[in-house]
Amino acid sequence: MPKPLILLTGHDGHPTPHFATDLEYHKYPFKICYSLKELVALSSKDYSAVFYIRQVNDDVKNEENLRDMVLAGKVKIPIVNFMCNMYNRPKTWVQSKYFILWWFESLLKENLKKAGNWNNCYYSGFGCSPTMFYKKNIKKDIDFGNVGRLYKQRAHLLDVLKGKIRFDGKVSFDEMNTLFNRTKVNLRVSCDAMSPIGVDLKMGIFEVTMSGNFCLSQWTPEIEENFIITGNKKEMDTWRTKKELLEKANYYLAHDNEREEIAKRGHDKCRNNYTWTDRIKKVLAFVESRSAI
Repeated sequence: MPKPLILLTGHDGHPTPHFATDLEYHKYPFKICYSLKELVALSSKDYSAVFYIRQVNDDVKNEENLRDMVLAGKVKIPIVNFMCNMYNRPKTWVQSKYFILWWFESLLKENLKKAGNWNNCYYSGFGCSPTMFYKKNIKKDIDFGNVGRLYKQRAHLLDVLKGKIRFDGKVSFDEMNTLFNRTKVNLRVSCDAMSPIGVDLKMGIFEVTMSGNFCLSQWTPEIEENFIITGNKKEMDTWRTKKELLEKANYYLAHDNEREEIAKRGHDKCRNNYTWTDRIKKVLAFVESRSAI
């Protein structure tokens, strides 16, 4: 049995449930901590690493306190910082084998190198839990759908399908999975104002594919590192312009068999390679290699 890991979060929201649910499903030991005080009270020797989970708008001071505590010897195991949407934060963590940056946007590479943290960086795509997102045998009664916060810069990209597309904002994970299963063409938008090229990898494409449904996403360079998007072995598809979005959306709506075959391959890729437990095990192997230095 491996040593348990710690999930440290200031809230119990996204993406903590993904991690916890998937680790439970794979019977991988872990503990959730909600404060630095709780973390310090634990015996470091009993755990393999701390995964610090937060979003870009969380308290920076809390992060600085955590770093200071490690440097002061109060926390004696490696800290893995889950860096999602962190284009403006590469200098937050000092260069030390005890601080690992787990990042998902390939364009961060040069920023991290300039910050002097490159040797501590682990890069991968996102993961997903098959107990939260899975295939349901229900009727597909939605032609085009988009689930998630619809920021202005995202909404205008989808206006070519105005009147044809269903938008659902903040919903529960169970509702989200049901909507993916009801939708023939699940549309994902990848634009991000912080990204140097205006787009970055989103967790939604892993959620759609893990649920066994067809995903048509705005292109990002990271998608091609995780899924086949060309040729006759596609696992999902992408678009770069409004014109291409409209053409592909209508094409896949009219070609049920091809769409479902792509969805099946996407699900198999995600289910066999991209669970959060798969990702975390590889991060822990990287942590171990750094700790040996």
